[in-house]
Amino acid sequence: MSWVVIVLILINLGLWLIFLLKFKALFNTEKIIEKTRYEMEKLVKDINNNAEMNINLVDDRIRKLKSLIRESDSKLQQLETRLSLLNKQVSDSLENSSRINLKNVKKSSVSSIEKNAALKYSKNKIDKQNLSVSVTKEGLRYAENQKTLFDDDNERSI
Repeated sequence: MSWVVIVLILINLGLWLIFLLKFKALFNTEKIIEKTRYEMEKLVKDINNNAEMNINLVDDRIRKLKSLIRESDSKLQQLETRLSLLNKQVSDSLENSSRINLKNVKKSSVSSIEKNAALKYSKNKIDKQNLSVSVTKEGLRYAENQKTLFDDDNERSI
């Protein structure tokens, strides 16, 4: 019976040794740290790739915007030169027409100009004394049936 106890003790010690080795291998912090480090490196690489791609996109957009700004600046410059030429032509034509008008005014008498102005003013004049408003029965009926902003659609109908 003693040999059975010795065999059982040896089996127990062997199993404890195997259990401890497996437990240590299973919960080894070095492997957990290694695995975490590998995952973190993958994450950092992925973030760096995304950041680089975003920077390239922003740089591309900046180049396009600078190109558009240069193009719009050149078109604005062209428009400014055309506008200055047009203003010069308009001022020249106004000077020529004012010279012609001055010659015509000198030829016509001032009294005829005054008569034309008075005639135009009198045509547009409204006689304010004879303005009156009358309210008829038909107008009162329409006023009673008229909707306001606060009426419901079901209350009144025209």
